[in-house]
Parts: sequence; structure tokens; C-alpha cells
Amino acid sequence: LHLNLERNAIGTAGAVAIAQALESNTSLQRLVLSGNPMMGDAGTAVIGQSLSKNHRSGLKILELVGCGVGVDGARAIGKALETVGASMESLRLEKNRIGGVGCIAIAAGLEHNSSLLHLNLSRNSLQAEGGSALAMALKNNRTLCSLDVSNNEIEIEGSHGEMRNPHLVESIVDHPSLQHVNLSDNALEIIPIDCQLKLAKIYQAQRHLDIDLSYNPLSSPPLGRKANVEGLKTYLTMLLSESTAVNRIRLMVLGFGGVGKSTFCDALTQPKTHLPYFHGSLVPVEEWDSEMIASWARRLGTPWAPFVASILEANRISGKDLTTLVTSQNNEECCPSKDLEEFVGTYKEGPGMTSSELKSFARAIESLMRKGYFSTVGAVKLEGLLELETSGNDDKVGGRTCSLVDFAGQMEYLVSHQLLLSSLHTLCVVLQPAPSFGNSQSRHSGSWMYWARFLRALGDRRKGSLLLAISQLDKVNASADTVQSHVNDAIEQELTAIRSRIPNISDAPPLRLDYRPKG
Repeated sequence: LHLNLERNAIGTAGAVAIAQALESNTSLQRLVLSGNPMMGDAGTAVIGQSLSKNHRSGLKILELVGCGVGVDGARAIGKALETVGASMESLRLEKNRIGGVGCIAIAAGLEHNSSLLHLNLSRNSLQAEGGSALAMALKNNRTLCSLDVSNNEIEIEGSHGEMRNPHLVESIVDHPSLQHVNLSDNALEIIPIDCQLKLAKIYQAQRHLDIDLSYNPLSSPPLGRKANVEGLKTYLTMLLSESTAVNRIRLMVLGFGGVGKSTFCDALTQPKTHLPYFHGSLVPVEEWDSEMIASWARRLGTPWAPFVASILEANRISGKDLTTLVTSQNNEECCPSKDLEEFVGTYKEGPGMTSSELKSFARAIESLMRKGYFSTVGAVKLEGLLELETSGNDDKVGGRTCSLVDFAGQMEYLVSHQLLLSSLHTLCVVLQPAPSFGNSQSRHSGSWMYWARFLRALGDRRKGSLLLAISQLDKVNASADTVQSHVNDAIEQELTAIRSRIPNISDAPPLRLDYRPKG
């Protein structure tokens, strides 16, 4: 027996009359009340309450599309799901105003329901709160076959730090009976890689589970808004087939200008025999000899870097000579001096430089003099590879190596950095120099908060693929116990905040960069 009262301008009074009949109904199996927005929250709440009272209800299908269901109506319907758990099979609640709070009530009913097969909650502004509630409910529900929560602004709560709640897609993938899920047009950015692999294995086993993730701003998997059912299956099949052992990783070293990224990369690539003397090489730029200046130029990583290095070497330019190579006019940006223009113009063993390249080189010189240390231009891949230690069964895949990329910390490079910082790489964020922790006057104080936002915008990362480092511990006065203790306390305090804001940080403690020789 079916009853269709769709689009009949039913209001609260009509809903009350229908509710009274439902309290004793045992024969009606399908009730359609969609398109009656005047019923509102009060009317739909009465309908739900009547179903809760009827323990012999035979109602299998209830459609309340566009009926103005709000929080109160959702609470009553959620309670009904627990009560009529032996009969209700299909519930349509799309195009209402249930919201996150109302969804918590629906989810509570779903968690204890043993008969519902189809649930449609699309267009209800469920948001993160509703998505988390559904994720929890699906962990206990065992019977649902189809779920539509499209167009609900769902994002994953807890993704700014540790995920305290299960990921909605993880709960869907783990569910024993779901076959059709529509998660399209939400705010999902990341699906954990473990969850992606699990779903890929489900497809490999030919279990039927269609998930539509289209029109989500997905960064992982890297499908953007094109993750429809077939697109997702194709990608995950490719993911599962990629079984090549990883024998090289790329470590991307990030941080604001002046935190010590380049020094860290230098230290990593030093021969072990040179390490005891490395700290002594960290001298002010005005004390650099011509060989060190030429080496700095080569490491700028630009197409013109080898050419200017040869010019500096040929003219035996040392650190104290750098001021003669640049000038500024009317307090404007730094420009090449006449001496530098003459050096470049008269040097014939090379391709020459354009005026814009010459200005870029002058800015690099000005930055070096201002900061007093090597400054990267753009992103520079360091020469050579680091040999990584292996243990156990890792030896079977051969030696593993690590390449390094040093990223400039200046703001003008951050847009291009986003294109290079793939979730496939391992990142090391040099947070800030140790002396700046707890020192609000330092220009580096709290600079890690920018990186928390920046890395969040890049999307999902593999667990443990983000390392932290604290630089310049060799500049903390080791002989003053009170200073050392104050710095350590400030570091630990900020590290707690950092781990709550940046996802998937390695469990290992941060690297503490101290270049003083031991003993």
C-alpha cells in the first residue's frame, strides 16, 4: 500500500493528522510527502515522533524531500530509525536544512538501525560536523547499501592536526554492505593513502562499490574535481599496479629566509672527514675569500650562475669587494654598479648576460651582503646523493639514496614552490632558529604558522613524510644554563602547538641543528 501526497501544500496541521494515522498504521509501506515545505520542522518532527511510537509499523519507504526538515525534525526522525529498525528500508531527506547538529541525530539512529538500505541526505549543509557523525555511525551500521551526501560542504574535521575521528571515506570503504556512495560536490581535499590502497584492493577483488567524489577539490588522489566513479577506479587501478620498490627519495628543505636551510644542506653533503671543521667555515661574508664567493655564485642555481662565478673568480672578488659591485639609486632597488657591468661586458669566455639577468645577480649580491650568509635563488637541487643506511629486509632492494632540494624562503618564490612540492616527496621544514623561540622581537618568531597554512593548502601528505628541524642551536649560549633552559622550554611549548596544526609530521623528534664539533 502506497500513499503519495507530494506537493499538496500540506502544513503543520496536515502533518499532525497524518502523524496520528501513522501511530497505528501496520499496512502502509510507502509514504511520499516531498515538496511540502510548509510542513516545516514542527510538522516533520510530529511525523517522526509518531513513527517512534508505532512498534508495529510496516512503513518501508519515507520520502521527505524539500519539506523544511530542521534540527527538531531530524532528531525525531533519528529516533524513529532506532524504533522502526525492523521495517524502514529507504529514507529520502534531501533538500532540507538538517545541518550538522541534525545530522548527528540522524547518524545516531543509523548507528542502531538494522533495516535501512538507502539513505539520501544531499543538499542539507551537513558540513564537517555531519560528515564526522556519519563516519562514526557507519563504523557500527552493517546494512546500508546506498548513501547520498552530495552537495553538503563536507570536509574532514581534525585534518589540521591529528584525526581524532575516522575519515568518512575510510568508514565507507570499511563498511560491509555499501555499494553506491555519492560524495560529490563537497569540500573533501584529501583521502588518506592507506584508504586509497584499501579501496584499490576492493576493486581488484571485484567487490561492487561505486564512490563518486567528483566536484571535490581533491589533492590526493590528484584528480581535482574529476574523481567520478570511473575516473577514481582508473586512478586506483594504476596506483595498485605501481609496485616498484622505492630506492630514492627527494628531501625538500623549506623555511623562511635566514633560518639556515642552505647551511643544513651544506652540512648534509659534507664528507664526514670535513664535518669537524664545518662550524669554523661559517664565517661572516665579509671574510669570505674569492674561492668562497665563486662557490656561492655557482650555487645560485640559475642558468647564468656558472658564468658570473667565472667572472668573480677571474677578478678575484672576495667578500669585502662585494660593495663595489652593486649600487642603489634614489633608495630604490639594488642595481649593478658600473664595475660589475664592466666585468660582465669585458669577459668574453661565456654567453654573456641580459640586463634583467644582471639585475637579478645584483639583487642576489645585495641579499648576501644584507643577510651575511648564502641565499638560495628559487629552488636548487644539490649535486650528489646521500647514501641512506638500510636494515633488515631493506637490503634486498639495493642501496637507497636521497637527493636534496634547497628552496628559497623569499615570498616571491612561494607560488612556484607549490608546483614543486608534491605529496610524493619528503619535506623538511626548518622551523626557525633556536634563539628566536620565546623571543617575540625576533623576525622569525612564530614563522612556522605560515608553513602550517602553506602545507595545509598543499593537501594530504604521507604519514611521516614531514620532518621538522630547529636551526642555529650553536648560537645558543651553552655555558649559560638559564638561557639554555629558557630556550628549550620555549621550543617544547611551540612544538606542541606545531604538531596540532601541521598534519602527518614524523613521530621522530625534530632535528636539532648544532654544527659545533663534539668534545
